[in-house]
Amino acid sequence: MLFEAAKDLRHLLNRGYNREGAVSFVGDRYQLNREERFLLYRAIYDNENAENHRKKILPTKAINGKKLAVDGYNVLITVESLIKGLTLVCSDDGLIRDISGVFRGYQITDVTYQAANLILKEIQKHHPASVHFFFDEPISKSGELANYFRQELKKHDLEGDAETVKMADKATIMTGEITASSDCVVIDHAPSIVDLAGEIAKKRCPEKILLLVKN
Repeated sequence: MLFEAAKDLRHLLNRGYNREGAVSFVGDRYQLNREERFLLYRAIYDNENAENHRKKILPTKAINGKKLAVDGYNVLITVESLIKGLTLVCSDDGLIRDISGVFRGYQITDVTYQAANLILKEIQKHHPASVHFFFDEPISKSGELANYFRQELKKHDLEGDAETVKMADKATIMTGEITASSDCVVIDHAPSIVDLAGEIAKKRCPEKILLLVKN
């Protein structure tokens, strides 16, 4: 049923329908629950946007010698979802996204530190010139989180910084030569991106990645 719903949504988006309205229509038709609707919203794209996103994706090794800007919560929440054993989805544009729906209600837990370690180890393997993490200031304890990443960057022998900003997506786009994010706003405006969280997921738990195959 979900695969058929994905096919219908893809068709509507390719015909220019509004994303929110199309998801609502398809969700009602197939009587999908909230999680299934959110999954479709995160995963399904019209062909043009999907292709435009794909053109910007670089392999993680491309950060070697480059300045990397990281959309902090976007990457962190996806890796946390992986550690928790939650399903991730491989979207039409080739990026792997979480479907947890966590953002404004985000809270630091022990899993946060596990995820941070995985992220920094993955970055460390590819020797960027520098790494800059951005976290959204309105989220509770973002300052604490930025301070933790700042300390961990030094422990991982990585040049860079971590800070809180009013809009992490905007700051990420304006900083660095390559951006780590799966956020559509960031992808649309950044010159090139790496799917940092997706690479970690592929290596650790590929069986947790759902693919809504095109027919």
